[in-house]
Amino acid sequence: MKPVRSLNKARGLTLIEILVSLVIGLVVVGAVIVSYLGAGKASRYQSALSQMNQDAQIGLSMLSREVQLAGYSAPSALISVPVGGTSTATISIASYNLTTATAAIKGCDGTKGTSTFVDPTTSGTPVCAATSNPTTSGFGVVYEADVLNTVPPAAPAAQVPTDCLGNTINLVGTQTFYVARNRYYVAPGPSGRPELYCASNKTAGTSKQPLLENVEDMQIWYGIEGTTAREVTRYAKAGKDATTASTVNAADAATPGEWNKVISVRICLLMRSAETVFGETAVAAGNEDTLTYLDCDSITKVSTDRYLRRAYFTTATIRSKMAF
Repeated sequence: MKPVRSLNKARGLTLIEILVSLVIGLVVVGAVIVSYLGAGKASRYQSALSQMNQDAQIGLSMLSREVQLAGYSAPSALISVPVGGTSTATISIASYNLTTATAAIKGCDGTKGTSTFVDPTTSGTPVCAATSNPTTSGFGVVYEADVLNTVPPAAPAAQVPTDCLGNTINLVGTQTFYVARNRYYVAPGPSGRPELYCASNKTAGTSKQPLLENVEDMQIWYGIEGTTAREVTRYAKAGKDATTASTVNAADAATPGEWNKVISVRICLLMRSAETVFGETAVAAGNEDTLTYLDCDSITKVSTDRYLRRAYFTTATIRSKMAF
């Protein structure tokens, strides 16, 4: 006779076993979610850092090129000058269209959020905007422009040098050579984002436009030549006080003063990420994601607006002042 199995021996899961299984499942799901969120945050961070690196490289390359061109002038003629001493002999040397009376570079320190110049599109030397607490820098360069050191228009019949905005440069009066007068500064753009601007004297009041977004600050230090040729003895800011050793001394309004002794320029751009990096929505006060960074003056600051920031530096020499 075949034995009959009792149904009383059938056994299911106990409540404790179900709870343990649920806890294990929740732990696994939680670990997956944390890993996913961490990977997303790291991806946003790396994307923002890559964007800032590329933007900074573009901005510093443009500014370095302009600094290197400052004061450039092509030889225009040969003139005879006496050798000196008791000799009556002469030698021939090249003369240039731009003279040393014109400062190759001149800068201003102004208030962040506004132009450092009264009018960056002025036809003359730009005038620094009045400020009692300079927080950002701007500078202007002057050099002889041609179709090799600027980008000429596309039309073959109009091969005329251009300014930093691509506008053709006008001849002034009987002048037979073209002079580029480009000015660079940081100001809020049409979108409200901080941007690196370029202005020229093409048309007063209108020839300015942003070149690069998310440039929050620019700081400039000028290398001053000492008694030894082509040797920087100190780096100084443009400043408003011409009596201290920490500023570039302009002798007066009519002469360049120490600006003609500037032979190198150190540039810092403080870049900001295009989008927020940590936290996409507002959080309670005191619980914000904070990002610590060093600004252009190497001062530690904390950002609570969830944007990533980083300072980038470069140093460029004025080639016309560093001839061999």
